[in-house]
Amino acid sequence: MSLLRHRTLLAPVAPSASAVDTPSALAPLAMLQSALRLWTWSGLIALLLFAELRGSHALIGWLPFWLLVWPLCSQLLLRQRLQRC
Repeated sequence: MSLLRHRTLLAPVAPSASAVDTPSALAPLAMLQSALRLWTWSGLIALLLFAELRGSHALIGWLPFWLLVWPLCSQLLLRQRLQRC
């Protein structure tokens, strides 16, 4: 007796606009928000502990921007997007 005999194959359906707003579709955004929060706190602690990180690097540029300003701006934009959904 096959376990698959009652299953049917369905054609793939394109997601509708409302399917994007489901909680399962928002889960990756929530995970991204958690990662950005961790990045922000880690960057803040690193900037407070290591004076070398408060300067500029020839390849990367101004390090406080990448360690603190960029994750904070990304969090604010992501929070606005999550509140709209």
